[in-house]
Amino acid sequence: MMFWHITYLFFCLLTFTSVFCADTSCTKLNCQLPSCQCPTSNSNPTSLNVTDIPQLVLFTFVGNLNQYTFDSVRSILNPAHRNPNKCPISSTFFVNDNFTDYCLVQRLFNNHNEIAMTTSSNR
Repeated sequence: MMFWHITYLFFCLLTFTSVFCADTSCTKLNCQLPSCQCPTSNSNPTSLNVTDIPQLVLFTFVGNLNQYTFDSVRSILNPAHRNPNKCPISSTFFVNDNFTDYCLVQRLFNNHNEIAMTTSSNR
């Protein structure tokens, strides 16, 4: 009996959601600069030149950090590589405890990288 009550409530919720949550497609009528820009727009909303617009590349690492993995990471985070503003390239490392060399983790942290812990199962 409880199953049918839960099922009924679920379908009621779906019905109300479909009634009250109308499709809000992004159009020029409901989305205008400067407070809104549709994600499919290719226009430049700023006064910056296209070559001056910041580009972001996210580099993350998940797993244990030891000498074997550190050599690969070190080649990417080479101090000779710099961002256009002359700052060093940094990353976020999600390390787990298994086989991690914490001296290497400290070295990465000292070089302005973010360090976060994760479980060995990544859950």
